[in-house]
This record gives sequence, C-alpha cells and structure tokens, in this order.
Amino acid sequence: MQQFGDPNDAKRLALAIGESIPEPFFVLDSHMRLVAANATFFEAFEFDRDVAKIGRRTLLMSARTVDYGGSSAPNTLLAFRDITEARRAEAEKQALLERTEELLVQQHVLFQEMQHRVANSLQIIASILMLKACAVTSEESRRHLEDARQRVMSVAA
Repeated sequence: MQQFGDPNDAKRLALAIGESIPEPFFVLDSHMRLVAANATFFEAFEFDRDVAKIGRRTLLMSARTVDYGGSSAPNTLLAFRDITEARRAEAEKQALLERTEELLVQQHVLFQEMQHRVANSLQIIASILMLKACAVTSEESRRHLEDARQRVMSVAA
C-alpha cells in the first residue's frame, strides 16, 4: 500500500471526511465501543423500528458527549424517544389540511355554479318581463314592467 504524507495528515483527513458526511456516522471498535462520530450523529435523528409486542415505532435518537474530569476518553449518552404518536398526529393533521383544501376548492366551484344558475334564472325572468312589456298597451304598465326588468337585471349583475 502506498502512503502519502504524514500519518497524522491521513487521520485528520479521515476525521474531516467523517465530519463532511451529512448522515449520522459513527465508528465502533471490536467491543462495540464508540471510537468516533461526526457532528450529525450527535444531532437528533429518527428511524422506524419493529418492536416485539408493540409493532412499528418511530424513534428519535439523540446523542451527547459526556466528558468528565479524570476520564481518558469522553463517553457518549444515547437517548431514545418514541415519537410514533406524534408522527401519526402530524400525518393526520396533514391529511385533514389537504382534505380541507380539496373541500374549499369544491365549495368555490359549487358557489360559482350556483351564481351562474341564479344569473341564468334572473335572465329568463327579465326576458319574460320584456316580452310582457312589449305585449301590453298601457304605457304606465309598460314602464312598470321595464322598471321591474331593470331591477331584475341589476340583481343578476
């Protein structure tokens, strides 16, 4: 194997690469002890897991370094929180929001359809009033029918 540069440079490069990985990344030794971890590992992240007798659960894991005086190496504290119900509630909330948006769109379409039908009905009434106005011989009756037609057209508009 060909080696380039100082071995300490290689170690620093390996650590820098580990820190640049966006996913949680850690190294365990043969005794399953944590040797190294990137900063993302120490942030909370969630994963799904099948748990015996309980079923599928969504867990949130967070890790923190516990460094206390006299220790040769820092320890890592892992904490797990079951967020299954919170994620279900969020999914239900999202589904309800999407359904509400769909219903609002339907309501808008139905309202426009209703307005169109009412306007058409008023147009028919206005046409009937105009026909009656043309058929009557009394000038006063004709003016009242034309006035009524104008009022119907105003409502239709």
